[in-house]
Parts: sequence; C-alpha cells; structure tokens
Amino acid sequence: MCGLEKTTVRLIVSLPENIGRIQRLYDYGISWTIEEETITDVEELLDFVKKMKSLGAKMIHHGKYISDDDLQVHESVVYEY
Repeated sequence: MCGLEKTTVRLIVSLPENIGRIQRLYDYGISWTIEEETITDVEELLDFVKKMKSLGAKMIHHGKYISDDDLQVHESVVYEY
C-alpha cells in the first residue's frame, strides 16, 4: 500500500438535537477506509466545530427539514475539510 494520500473530515450537525456525526475518510489512492464517531455533548461539539474551522473547514451544506419523528423543523449543517 502506498503512503497516505488524503484525509477528508466531515462533521454533520443535527439541530436542535445537538448531535454531531464525524466521518474521517482516509484515501490511500488504491484503497480507502472510513471511521465514524458521534458527539452528543454540546460543549464537545462546539469545541470540535471551532477546531475544524481553525483548520480551514468550510460549511458545505445547511438545510432545514421536517422530522418524521416529531413533525417539527430541524436543521442539518455539514462542515468539511
């Protein structure tokens, strides 16, 4: 296997639940692996968003939707670097 070519980190935040799902994609050129992690602590989630922004992450999606569970408006925000 060749050296690590590229790592992409994506954070998907669900509001008002304040849940963050982190996806780390390691692209080795000829193969790839993905790791996933969930953050449910609000302070930890805010710290992770700040860290991502300091590393150059950009918001690539922001949308509102009606949840099937409670029929209320929810938001989804996606950051990536």
